[in-house]
Amino acid sequence: TSIDLKTLSLCNKQISVAKKCSMSENYYVPCMTEEGILTMSLTLKHDAGNVGTVTAKINTELTGEVTAHFKMDEKGLSGIISSEKKEGLDFCIRIAGNMKEQYGSKASISAVTGIQNVIKDSEKGKISKKSADINSIDTKELYNVAKTFLIAFKKA
Repeated sequence: TSIDLKTLSLCNKQISVAKKCSMSENYYVPCMTEEGILTMSLTLKHDAGNVGTVTAKINTELTGEVTAHFKMDEKGLSGIISSEKKEGLDFCIRIAGNMKEQYGSKASISAVTGIQNVIKDSEKGKISKKSADINSIDTKELYNVAKTFLIAFKKA
């Protein structure tokens, strides 16, 4: 029976790890820009409740590291696009404008400088686990947010 308990405990741990992995997807996407081919890091995550998040990071010579953090819920899309360097603020504003064109009035997107503070602050405001329905934001919608950001980045 002690072997059975160890087996059950191990199975429970494996299921927990698989559940955590299924809630977060990480990708590295090649992106052709004027500077050449750059790599964009994308993380798609289903948070607790009715919220999905997309985080994108790309490093360019002109702007430094550009980080975007978006939340998609039943109200629409909200997000922050930040540049490491002050010279990148206009670039981030253009990206935000391109994304607002795609999402219209359902989008609330800001552009700022100071990458370290912005993302840390946005991650502090985690959604509480009030709802058991964790997949109400379709993964396809999160992919579309990432795709829209990539297209807006290329246009800017």
